[in-house]
Formats: sequence, structure tokens, C-alpha cells
Amino acid sequence: RLFLFFALKLRVFFFCFWSVCVSSDFGRGLGFVEMLFKCNILAFIGGGSEPLYPRNKVMLWDDYKTRCFAELEFRHEVLSVRLRRDKIAVVVQKTVYVYKFADLSLLNKHDTYNNPRGLCALSADPSRTVLACPGTLAGQVKPANFFFSVNSFFL
Repeated sequence: RLFLFFALKLRVFFFCFWSVCVSSDFGRGLGFVEMLFKCNILAFIGGGSEPLYPRNKVMLWDDYKTRCFAELEFRHEVLSVRLRRDKIAVVVQKTVYVYKFADLSLLNKHDTYNNPRGLCALSADPSRTVLACPGTLAGQVKPANFFFSVNSFFL
């Protein structure tokens, strides 16, 4: 699937047919959209001149039910979000927060160098979680591995 979002409209396309499979007109702006693999769960951040949601909130949307089922609120503007079945990574200017998807409890907080583009990657491999984000110094990349226990963290 490929999803495109415009100032007021979100469209999801299938690659092989290039036909619209989902089209939603929200009437107001979205600044960032992330899809959980190829399923119905999306993460929205408001944007544009008339944001649909505040820029400091991540809204988790169920497209089957066409409604938000959860939200995360921050003190600073959210720049990007990464989703996988068990974790959510939320990027603000100088921090990456990692949450457990099931109950939205905070697992880890990673301080970063100034990150205005919201750079962050979260692996899709179900057997291990690897997060890559900017380090605390310019030019550094901080890889983080989460193993068997959610409390185990290695740099």
C-alpha cells in the first residue's frame, strides 16, 4: 500500500493496481501520517494552517471504525511517529519516546541532538526491536536494541 496525504485529504493506494482503496476527507490539516504495516491503524499529527489535531498530540486512528481510539500528548510539537505491532516511537525536537502499543505505557526515553526533521527508524522484525535515532552529538546515530524483557536496553 501507498498512502498519500494532502492538506485536507488522505488517500491509500494499492501498489499493484494503483486504485484508491481508502479515501478520507478530514476537512482540516494533517502534518504527518504513519500506517501500521498494511493494516487499518494509522497515527496522525495535526499540521497545515488549520490543523485537525494539535501539533503536540499523536492520534491513533482505526480506519475500520473511522475514529480515534487513543492519543498521546506532549509538551512540545511532535515531529514524527513510527509504529510496529508492539511499540510506538514518538519524536519531538530533542527526544524520542518509546511506548508499549498495548497499554501506551512509556518504555524508554532517548535524548537526542537537535532533530528538526524527526529522524527515527524502528525495525519491523518481530523477533527483535531495533530503534535508530540521532545521538546526543551532531552526526551520531544511536542504535537501541530491546530484547526479551521490555526493561532490557543496550547501546
